[in-house]
Amino acid sequence: MIIIGGKTFIPFKKTYKGNGENWTTKDLAFSKSVVVYAREYASTYNECIEVYNDLIEHEIDKCNEIIEKLESYKILLETSEK
Repeated sequence: MIIIGGKTFIPFKKTYKGNGENWTTKDLAFSKSVVVYAREYASTYNECIEVYNDLIEHEIDKCNEIIEKLESYKILLETSEK
């Protein structure tokens, strides 16, 4: 894997057999490159858990916003009958 210009992550091809030191651009899978900002990274197991939980919390918050908006669409029945 290589990061070009600090912005793009380009992984090695599946066929790459090296140790990460002696490689050429032919060893990179450019079709699988992604912008670094599109991913979350962690160096340790605990950081990984923290990043994962943050992502889950973000999804929960988004779902709660949708639920609140949908709750406002409810039609309330009038309680007093004439």
